[in-house]
Amino acid sequence: MLEEIPVNDPKVYGFRARGRLTHEDYERWVPRLEEILQAHRPIALLIELEDFEGWDREAFWDDLRFGLVHETDISRIAVVGDRAWQRLMVNLIRPLFTTELRYFDRKDLQKAWDWLHEPVHAERVEPRDYRHVVAAVELAPGARAVVAQAAAVARRYGARLTLLTSVDDLPFYDQLEGPTFPDPMELLEELRTAAQRRLHELAGDLGGVQAETAVETGPPQLAVVDFAGEHGADLLVLGSRVRHGLGRLLGTVTHGVLNDAPCDVLVVRLS
Repeated sequence: MLEEIPVNDPKVYGFRARGRLTHEDYERWVPRLEEILQAHRPIALLIELEDFEGWDREAFWDDLRFGLVHETDISRIAVVGDRAWQRLMVNLIRPLFTTELRYFDRKDLQKAWDWLHEPVHAERVEPRDYRHVVAAVELAPGARAVVAQAAAVARRYGARLTLLTSVDDLPFYDQLEGPTFPDPMELLEELRTAAQRRLHELAGDLGGVQAETAVETGPPQLAVVDFAGEHGADLLVLGSRVRHGLGRLLGTVTHGVLNDAPCDVLVVRLS
């Protein structure tokens, strides 16, 4: 059963839900709420659950459909209840809506009303000024495209630019023994020197943009994420290729960085 709660504010509407809601309850209630929305949108909405036992199947979808259709007409929704499952329900459906949705315990009913009456301020999104751009590259075909994009962003914002690569320290070094293999540490140093040389070549072809270079040691994903955090990067630029089969299943360095990066990430699509 649904019943209206009298409120002395045309921009705030409340109703109480009791027992188990049915499709017939929504057929009676929806026209009334749509009438209010037509006259006063956007409104704030309080839903008080009292001895609430949930919905039948059709009523559940009625509720969800109404919320999705009218989410831009409702600025805030406060759900007031007294059961753990009710709080869980609100937390589960919250990601489906752009409307602000909060759960309040019954003892906090007044806080719910107060929140609904607070003015809603439009969120201001300020363009970000990048100060330190890091181009994380594999020293392979495609590196120039990544570096060129990073240089363009650095030029646009007057930002510091760092070209970064990583040399994996090869966990099987301890198996490289015998006359056939070089000393593992000497091999690592040779790889680092070659990587530094390649980065300097890339840095010298940026049309006047000055770039620093850095060669880290370790798994690329961890090296990139750690470097960004330790050196105050606010934009990482990486390349990505379309992968199929096993390569797609196992994931990529770029995908791992996207999940763990402490800053914005710009991905350059490589052919």
